[in-house]
Amino acid sequence: GVKYIGDEAFYDCRKLSDIFIPSEIENIGSKSFYNCDAISNLVISGTSSSNTIEIGENAFEYSSIKNVKITRQNCKFAQKAFNCRYDLKDIRINGKNIEIGDYALCYNSSLKNVNIVGDNINFAEYIFYRCESLTNITIPEGVTSINRGLFAYCNNLTSVKMPNSIVKIYSDAFLNCNSINNIFISKYIENIDSSAFIHCFSLDNILVDEDNQYFKSIDGSLYSKDETKLIHYSIVDDKNTYVIPNNVVEIGDNAFYDCDDIDFIY
Repeated sequence: GVKYIGDEAFYDCRKLSDIFIPSEIENIGSKSFYNCDAISNLVISGTSSSNTIEIGENAFEYSSIKNVKITRQNCKFAQKAFNCRYDLKDIRINGKNIEIGDYALCYNSSLKNVNIVGDNINFAEYIFYRCESLTNITIPEGVTSINRGLFAYCNNLTSVKMPNSIVKIYSDAFLNCNSINNIFISKYIENIDSSAFIHCFSLDNILVDEDNQYFKSIDGSLYSKDETKLIHYSIVDDKNTYVIPNNVVEIGDNAFYDCDDIDFIY
């Protein structure tokens, strides 16, 4: 049977409707379903014994897919694999050994529902870049970091549930997430980049688990555990004055970035 779908194999095939990819398929080529603007549903199936399937760069770019369901072990998404742009609303992935590449789901402005479960799931960078309808997401257990730009410009994102496996939050992870009010830092997180929360204008409360050995929350702002470094000041609408605690000897990079309502800092 067929194992490989070549590059641009169905390029601009505008009457293709639903697509079912069986477990025998091992490769979906670059731009293989580019601009197929009649597709509504995509199912990629498999079993525990299925070979790895690789989904090529821009494989479904500008397609009209609304729903994606993947039940496949050993799956690799290349860069911008599902850069569908406007129609994709729901993606469900249930499997293990899943690698989701850079910008894999970027610019899906209608994407609202993301359900990813399974073992050994790896997120690259900027996966959800400008997914502006996404409001909440649960990161699957086993993912160890919120990588660079992962949720950048997700303007309506209000809730991100991070598993205990997360140990690092990289730069621009939540860049321009204007609707997030609070972030919870578990006891397992060891490193947070200074620009992780840039342009998060509504973020007024960073909560830190009391058992975290590296960070501490004071009045919603983020400090080092020993309170000697202010890492991130959380913007509070009704405060135009901020008094830095006496123990602080260092103000970190970007600590007051975008704090244009503060008149006085003591």
